[in-house]
Amino acid sequence: MKPIQRCIFSSLALVLLASCFVGPANAQENVWKFRLPFETHWGLASLHAGEYSFRLDSPARTGLMHLYCGKKAVALIMAQVYDQKAPERSELLITRTHGISVVREMRLRDAGLVFYYAEHRAEHGGAVDEREVGALIPMTASGAAQ
Repeated sequence: MKPIQRCIFSSLALVLLASCFVGPANAQENVWKFRLPFETHWGLASLHAGEYSFRLDSPARTGLMHLYCGKKAVALIMAQVYDQKAPERSELLITRTHGISVVREMRLRDAGLVFYYAEHRAEHGGAVDEREVGALIPMTASGAAQ
């Protein structure tokens, strides 16, 4: 390879490599926040009542979510499936069956996505315990990175 071609090739490779590191660092990603009023299961994670925030891996359609309680990372949760539709609000749909609360859907208005999570399989209880109750937990989005 001629010296000029080697120099151009090396410069181009360096620019491409640098863009891999600079692009994501400068990109603003949404961080969503919500408050759980009761203990809830989300995937394999058991979450106590409290304030939480999360961010989605980019691209968001992978469904991989980093969940935080304050500054502490508490879970890495993967959606079972997702749907590209714009919900009216950003919120969590939580169902309660057999006395256990489980996140079933995460609706993100700003991202135009709805993520679905597997239901919790618990032992059968009495007729009153088997009733499924739903709760909607509102979420807010901000452009600041976690």
